[in-house]
Amino acid sequence: MNVRKRWTKRLLNTVKQLKNDETFAEAHGDLGLLLLKKGARVEAAVELSRGLMGKADTRYHRRLAELLREGKMYGLALFHYSEALKAFPQDVSIHAGLRMYTTTWAGSMRPKRSLRPFL
Repeated sequence: MNVRKRWTKRLLNTVKQLKNDETFAEAHGDLGLLLLKKGARVEAAVELSRGLMGKADTRYHRRLAELLREGKMYGLALFHYSEALKAFPQDVSIHAGLRMYTTTWAGSMRPKRSLRPFL
């Protein structure tokens, strides 16, 4: 079975699980991961967030952090990166995401040079 057929089968199984029980958080999270692979970023963010309503899965935190960083929601991205780091302390992409936070968001919080003498 090729990759596309496996992916489609997995997507259909996940949707079937959600039809049986809309509150099944893990199915929402898995659907979010699948939608992200498909390129449906907004829908993926919604489903990943729903997936986190159950048992916190660090895979969902990690992918949601990346989406939030790209959407320039740095405060939320920082939270999700921090949660993902607990399970994946050696993951370079998480450390890079946290580094992006410190250079982008935290850096933008500094007062402009022209205002510094007055603060």
